[in-house]
Amino acid sequence: MEKTSSKSNIIITALITGICLLTDSMLYIALPLYWKEAGLSSLIEVGLLLSVNRLIRIPLNPFAAFITRTLNLRLSLLLAICLTIIVNIGFFSLNGLLFWLILRCVWGFAWALLRLTGHLMVVQLSTNSNKGHLMGMYNGTYRLGSLAGMTIGGFLCYQIGLKLTCLVFACICSLAIPFIFFLSYKSLPPRQESGIVKISLLKKRGIQLSLFRGFIVSFLLQGVFLSTVSFYLSKHYGGTLTFNGILLTSGVVSGLLLGMRWAWEPFLAPFIGRISDGKWGRHSILLSALLIIGSLYPFMDSQLPFMIWGLIIIAILICSTIITTLTDTLVSDEAYQIEGRTSLINYYSIAVDFGAALGPLIAYQFITEGKLFLFLCSGLAICLAMISSNEHLKQKDKCSSVTQ
Repeated sequence: MEKTSSKSNIIITALITGICLLTDSMLYIALPLYWKEAGLSSLIEVGLLLSVNRLIRIPLNPFAAFITRTLNLRLSLLLAICLTIIVNIGFFSLNGLLFWLILRCVWGFAWALLRLTGHLMVVQLSTNSNKGHLMGMYNGTYRLGSLAGMTIGGFLCYQIGLKLTCLVFACICSLAIPFIFFLSYKSLPPRQESGIVKISLLKKRGIQLSLFRGFIVSFLLQGVFLSTVSFYLSKHYGGTLTFNGILLTSGVVSGLLLGMRWAWEPFLAPFIGRISDGKWGRHSILLSALLIIGSLYPFMDSQLPFMIWGLIIIAILICSTIITTLTDTLVSDEAYQIEGRTSLINYYSIAVDFGAALGPLIAYQFITEGKLFLFLCSGLAICLAMISSNEHLKQKDKCSSVTQ
């Protein structure tokens, strides 16, 4: 497939994914603040709802992989869009933990379809010389949906309420359907792999490290960090903040802060990916970003001047872009070299979902206990940096001994 066609297929798929992400991203900001409007009774239920869509993907990811292999690309994405629209309408019309729990589970399956399709497409349509760049382009483009969801969604929730915001996003999701017909049928997933291939994958040390890395990174960044920023902001600075005489709610401010990542992601993620394709490599950049994350995490629960606190959040967000891009690219490097690439991406998705699901669930169990939990998160980031760096040095030494 030609380079321009490869990029266009990846960008279109990423745009569809971004549109479907609007409500999910908005809920990470709005639900910890407007949970009573959804008929919930406690913050623990908030943590459960922000986790269950990822927990349910653990058993459903294999089924999502089967769907992407059985249906063509357009039908798989169409199914995901329709499920997203149904979920948004359900959020608008239904109240209570049970109904929202079911709806979040349905969304979890829709997201599994979206992400599996996108990652497989990058693996198939890239080479060793451009894999980091194309993965960064895919991640950066679909995260524009997170930008809109957090910034516009946070504002809309304050103006018209959580329920009506979900209905507005349902209407916007229907606009993603025409994009499907611009996709090429050439971007189909690879054939079914044998059971022997699937089992043998998990015995490889490099693949084990990729899965562990995906779990820890998603736990720290997609799980704990993303779901607690609005809580810590409201805890230390109140429900409203004033900037040059302009009064903003904590939901809007946290949405603007977190949304900044998705504003620079379309530019920073491909840039980081392109650098990692060159002489810098992926591991040295990843090590630096993980160490920075580890040193900054405890400051989230600190009564600092807001400008300093906000800069710390922005620094974590920049490192999040770098880390996510590189961890996704590293697993794509592994998948590019093996026969069972669909199974590997599926295993990686399960690891990422498990980590991201445990994040909010555990965070909201210990969030009132002080900084100890955040110090433990810092330790995890630093340990992962050391493990990844050590493994990379071992592989480098092995390659050097072979060439000598």
